[in-house]
Amino acid sequence: MSANQTLMKYTLILSGLILLVIALVSVQSPVGLALAEEGDSSRGSPSMTIVSVDPGDISVYSYEIVNVTVTIKNNGDGEAKNVDIYYYLDSDYQFKRRFDTIVADETTKTIFALSFDEPGDHIIEFIGKDDGSEFDSKQVPLEVLSFTYYVDDDAQEGGDGSRERPFNTIQDALNTSDIGDTIRVFEGTYTEQLFVNQTVTIVGNGSSSTIIDGKGRYDFVMTIRSESVTVTGFTITNTEVGDPFEDNSGINMLANDCRIFNNNFSYHHTGLLIESFSNAVYDNEFYGNGNGVYVDHFQYDESTVSRNNISSNSFLINKEYNSKPFNLYGVYLKRSHNNLIFDNTFEIDIIDPPGEAWGIGLFLYPYKEIQWIF
Repeated sequence: MSANQTLMKYTLILSGLILLVIALVSVQSPVGLALAEEGDSSRGSPSMTIVSVDPGDISVYSYEIVNVTVTIKNNGDGEAKNVDIYYYLDSDYQFKRRFDTIVADETTKTIFALSFDEPGDHIIEFIGKDDGSEFDSKQVPLEVLSFTYYVDDDAQEGGDGSRERPFNTIQDALNTSDIGDTIRVFEGTYTEQLFVNQTVTIVGNGSSSTIIDGKGRYDFVMTIRSESVTVTGFTITNTEVGDPFEDNSGINMLANDCRIFNNNFSYHHTGLLIESFSNAVYDNEFYGNGNGVYVDHFQYDESTVSRNNISSNSFLINKEYNSKPFNLYGVYLKRSHNNLIFDNTFEIDIIDPPGEAWGIGLFLYPYKEIQWIF
C-alpha cells in the first residue's frame, strides 16, 4: 500500500470517529436531559391536609388549660418540608408549630396547650402552611366560662365559695376570683371594706336586703381598681363620720369602663366618687350623702350618669340638726367633660332653720367644660 493510500485510510477512520462522536453527542444530550428531568420528578409531590382538631368544640373556664391536638397528614408521594401550623384566636395570630420534614404518607400530631382569660364565645383557627403556602385550615368554636362564687354572711368560716359552702365575706370571694368571674352575694349585712382588683361582676340579692355597711369605720366602703367591673343589687352605706368635706365615699371608682346600677348609696360624704372615664351609672338611688355622684378627672372623661333617682343627697354639716341631714350636691362635675347626664330626678330638701341648709341638684366646675344634660 502506498503512502498516499495509507494516509487516506487513516483520514477516513479519523473522520468516521469524529462523526460518531458528533452523533453520540447529538443523541445522548437530550436523553441525558430527559433522564435528569425524570430523576427530579421521581421525588414526588407532597399533599398536606389537616385531618382533625381534637376536641372539635371547646368549653373551658377562664385560665383552665386545655390540650388541643392537631393531626396532619402528607397524602402525597414526596416529602413536605417546613410545615407550619399557625394558631389564631378570633382572627388574631398567636403562635405556630413547625415540622422540618414530613415524609410521604406520614401522619403526625402536635399538641397546643392553651388557656384563655376572656369569658364569652370565641373562634380558634388552625392554618397549615407548606413552605409558606397555605394548604388547609380548620376552625373550632370556643366557649370560655366564668366561675361563680357565692357569699353568705351566715356561712361558716373556711368555705370554698361554692353554693354548698359559700364564703362568709365578700372580700374572700374577691381574693379568690379571676378575671371574668361572678360573685353572687346572698341577702344579709356585710360589715367590711372591699378592694376590687380583678375584672368581676358583683351581684347582690337586691338593695333592700343586701347591705354593705362601713359602720363609720372606713374612708371608702369599696374601692374599684380594675376596669370593666360591675356592681349591682346592694345598699352601700355609712362611711367614716367626720368633716363633711373629707374625701370619703361609698364607692371610689379608679378604673374605667365600669357599670354601677340598681344600688342604694346612703350616708357618705360622696355616694359614688368617679376618678376615671367611660363608666355607666344608672338606676341607683342616693340619699343622705354630701354629694350623690362626684366626677373628678383631669383628662378626657366620658362617664355616663343616667336614669338615677338622686334624691335628698345630703350630709350633716351642722350637728345640731342631726335628726335630718341636708343636701349639698346631687351631681358634682369637676375637671371633667363630655359627660352624659339624663333622666335623673333631683329632690332638694331645704330644712329649718333657714340659712343653715342649702342644696344644689347639679354643680358644674369649671362651668366652661362641655356636658350633655337632659
